[in-house]
Amino acid sequence: MIGLGLWLLGLAAVAAIQFLGLKSSLATIVASFAAFAILFGTGFCRNRGPIFPPSEVNRRNRWKYLILAAVLWGSLVLFWWFRLKPLLR
Repeated sequence: MIGLGLWLLGLAAVAAIQFLGLKSSLATIVASFAAFAILFGTGFCRNRGPIFPPSEVNRRNRWKYLILAAVLWGSLVLFWWFRLKPLLR
């Protein structure tokens, strides 16, 4: 579930770059975020290797992942509100 969410978030970030026509460093930042989101999302979906723990650990620590997701979404909302929204006017 977490892996699929990260993967979809990465695809949404790529679509946002194309839809908004972002250029230069802002596009690079969003693209690097998208790349890491897709990378880690795929890793969580495959659930292999020492970096991505077994699903039992994920279930036991689900609240940590949910807090991390909330912080990431909150930072995206704040970034949108204070940086991108004035640029689109």
